[in-house]
Order: sequence, then structure tokens, then C-alpha cells
Amino acid sequence: MRSPIDSRHSSDPGDEVIRKFRYQHAYGLILAIHMVNQTRPYRAIWCEQHEDLLAERNDDLFEAFQVKTRKQETGAWKVNDEAFVKSIGRFVEFDAEYPGKIARFNFVSNAEFSDTESTRTVHLSPTKLLKAVMECNAPAELSDSPLKGFRALVSALGCLDAVLFAVFKRLELVQGPTERAFEDEICQTHLPSINRCKALSAASLSRVFSALLARMEAAACLHSKDPLKHCVGIASSRDADPYLQAKRVTPNDIELVIQDACYNAVQYPEELATLSLNSGRVDRPVLKRKMEAGGLSASFEPMRRKALTAEYALIELGTRSGDGRKLQAQLENVVMSECDEAYLRAKCESSLFGAPMLIDLQERMKRIAAAGSMNVGGQPYEVLVGAAGLLSDECKVWWSEQIPLGDIQ
Repeated sequence: MRSPIDSRHSSDPGDEVIRKFRYQHAYGLILAIHMVNQTRPYRAIWCEQHEDLLAERNDDLFEAFQVKTRKQETGAWKVNDEAFVKSIGRFVEFDAEYPGKIARFNFVSNAEFSDTESTRTVHLSPTKLLKAVMECNAPAELSDSPLKGFRALVSALGCLDAVLFAVFKRLELVQGPTERAFEDEICQTHLPSINRCKALSAASLSRVFSALLARMEAAACLHSKDPLKHCVGIASSRDADPYLQAKRVTPNDIELVIQDACYNAVQYPEELATLSLNSGRVDRPVLKRKMEAGGLSASFEPMRRKALTAEYALIELGTRSGDGRKLQAQLENVVMSECDEAYLRAKCESSLFGAPMLIDLQERMKRIAAAGSMNVGGQPYEVLVGAAGLLSDECKVWWSEQIPLGDIQ
């Protein structure tokens, strides 16, 4: 008897819709990578904000993107294709709604644009029409086939010649990655252009890509994790609206996601969870002596309190069902790795290096916490710093050259 899961159901339209949205979000990621590399003058990418994608430029202007996928057998884009007409119409409306704010319009697709020389269909070539517009100063200067295509588009949109001409003057026709291989193209070509990703393995690049794509997909949804979302009204200002701000992706957002994904690239076995928790050592005399040796006497009490907080958090983490013990090991070893690097850097700069080491470590922990890294159980900054205190109390981390601890251990 046949089963409904014996083979793939290739005619399901849902799969195709998801694939189209995935392509759109992936193209947004390409723009974000250029933003991070400063090869485009962008300071933020907005997802599903008026347009499929909206690039906020450093000069306070915007670039609008309509991203459309097309099956190869459908052929190249023509001026009278329904999706093309609708996209150009959307650009016309957007320009009228925000006059003087849109620097460029971009129609992006995985498919080619018709550049035919056939006398029967040459007037339907978007490429030839765009080139003709770029060579003219007004619609009246268009002639022959470009004029015929332009008139057809004006008629379909029901707009003025001058209005459509002004949009075409700022239009780009962009052929993006292929629909079948866009993930590989981004992993192999675009991501390695970011300094932090240049030395990553193929598996790590794939992990980073998945994390970044999830970030773009989240920005495209009307969703916010900000608790203030229940405290603001629909008429709130732009900066106060958590739902609106959730659509905005900045270079810092991308860098934090990459950082988090790179941390996830290293998985520590649960056997490396070695901290002695629930020891009852509330005063932490070893931690105190070691911080004093590093010139950090004033920082001991805040660190002691964070260490106690971290101890409770790690106990809770380790007792979770499933991978709790592994998460505990992960947090402990990620923090210890950062401590080792901060120690080495600070030691090279001064003989009394406790303060610069602590400051460096605090910045490192803030970056990890800000990324919401599940590699450390999503624990907050205070717990991560406190874990460094626990490691110090067990002589795995030092704030100075190693010193005799006598009988206080």
C-alpha cells in the first residue's frame, strides 16, 4: 500500500513560495554584507518596509529593491510582464509618497532581462528601454522601439510620462544569484569577503549563512522581542516603535550574528565542565587574594556577587534535561578561552595588568551576551563575568603573575 511520504510532492505551491521568500531574504543578506564591508554606502537594511528591501544610505536617502524570482523556462523579463509592471508601478507610487527621498530603484531577479534584436519584440526589452532613457533628458526625446515600450508601460500604469521617466532615470536592472545555487554562491563568494569569515571552513560558512539568513527572515516579520512592544502605541515615533526597529538590520547586528555563529563553530564536550558548583564558599578568599594581586581590590566585591549569581545559573543550566551538562561545559570553556586571550594581551602591555585584563574581558562578555548566544545558554553579561570569577576562584584564571596562595585554598 502506498504511503503519502514515499516520495516528494513536487507540485506543492507552498514550497515554491517559501523558496521565493528565502531568495528575497538571501538577497537582503548580500546587501548587508556589502554594508558591513562598506562597499555600499548603507547604514541599515530594512526588510519588508514599504518594499521587499529598503537600503538606508549614509546621506539619509534610500534605495528601494523589488526582488522577483522566475523559472528559467519562463524566459527573460519583458516590459509587459505582469510582475515587472507591478514592480515599476510600486516604485512610481513609492516615489510619489516620499518625494526626494529615494535615490535609486532596483528590480532584482535571478532571471535575465530581454535584450532582443527582434523587430517584433524589441520594444518589450527592459534593457533597451532603460539604456534609451539614460541617453535622454525627457520622454519626448525617446523614439522608435523604446518609445513604444515606454508608452505601453505608461498606459498599463496610468501615470504621467514625466513620472515614469523620473523613476526610470533612477532604475537599475540587477541579475542576482541563480535560484538553485544562491546559498552556495553566498557561502563561497560573498561571506568570505568579510574579514572575520575569510578563514572559516565550508561547514562554518554554512553555519554563519544559516544564522544570518534567519536574522534577515526575522526582520521581515512583524515581530519584536523587545518587551517595550506592549508599552507603545501605534502612533509612537520611529525610534520608540519596537516593531519598526525590528525590521532594521545594521552592521553591528550582522557582526554580532557572525560572532555568535563562530562561537557555535567550537563545541566543547561535556566532560570539560569542571567547575565545583554549590561549594558553599560564599566569601571566595582565593578570588579576593588573586584580584588584589592584580590591582583589582575595588573590583572584588562586584566580582564576588557576579560569581555567586553565575554559580546558581550554572547549577540550573547543568540540571536541565537533555544537553544541560553540555551547555554548562560550553559556557565554562567559552569564558575560559576569552579569559586566556585577555590575560595574554594584558600581560604583554604592563607588569600590573589586572585592570586592563578585566576591562578587555568585560567587553568580550558584553559582545557575547549582546549576541544572545545559545552557545552560552543565552546567559546574560553578569553570569558570563561571574563565570570568570568562579574560574579564578578555582585557579584556572589569574589576574596577575601566579602567586603563592598559602593555606587559603
